[in-house]
Amino acid sequence: MTLQRFIEKLEINQETGCWEKKNKRNPHLSYHPVFSGEERQEKASRVIYRRFVGEIPEGLWVLHKCDNPSCVNPEHLFLGTAKDNMQDASAKGRTKNQCGENNSSAKLNLFKVKEIRKMLEQGVTHQRIAEMFGVKQITMSCIKTGRTWRYS
Repeated sequence: MTLQRFIEKLEINQETGCWEKKNKRNPHLSYHPVFSGEERQEKASRVIYRRFVGEIPEGLWVLHKCDNPSCVNPEHLFLGTAKDNMQDASAKGRTKNQCGENNSSAKLNLFKVKEIRKMLEQGVTHQRIAEMFGVKQITMSCIKTGRTWRYS
């Protein structure tokens, strides 16, 4: 697809000024549109930024002032590092506390950690407790020393 054809498939959101791809698969799904050029496929925001704003130095990301990942309006785009992206997300309230049971991959919860702590105090081995709770033995050391679950 040519860049001109890609641009023709954009529509301007009158409320936000965001340039978004027409006929999104799911209007509630937030995603980064992809531009398939002659050589490779890449995020459309990077292609649009280069075309309308300028080159992107190596290692920099194209970030969104509007917090709409499907937007490619060059006026809404700016450059930053991965760290800048995380700080921007945090400043705008887009990150959430992912510690403890708020982490989607957590195998433990507050109740289980309290039980583990009691067992550790009673002298039950790390290996035995880890087997009981289906976690790695190092997790017991981390809980005991406060590297993880320190606020529980």
